[in-house]
Amino acid sequence: ISFCDLCLHVQLDHPPEVMCCNPVSAFDDDFTVLKIIHSVALDFCCCTTVQTHDIQLLRAHWYPATITNSWTTATFHHLDHFH
Repeated sequence: ISFCDLCLHVQLDHPPEVMCCNPVSAFDDDFTVLKIIHSVALDFCCCTTVQTHDIQLLRAHWYPATITNSWTTATFHHLDHFH
C-alpha cells in the first residue's frame, strides 16, 4: 500500500498548516521518494514568491534524481546513509 493509496499529499514550500493558494501537481501525481520507496502525491508551490521545483525539493531535504522534471528524489537522510 502506498502513501498515495492512503491519500497522503505533500505540499512544498509552505508550513504544514498553510495551504498554497496556487499549487501545481507534480507529474500526474506520480512522484517517488527514496528512503524506503514511497509514491506520494506532490504539489509544487506556484505562488508569487515561487522557487524553482528543484529548489523546493532541496528545501524539503529531498535530492532530485535529475535536474529538470524529476519524478524521483532521495531524502538527505538516505543519501547520508550511503555516504
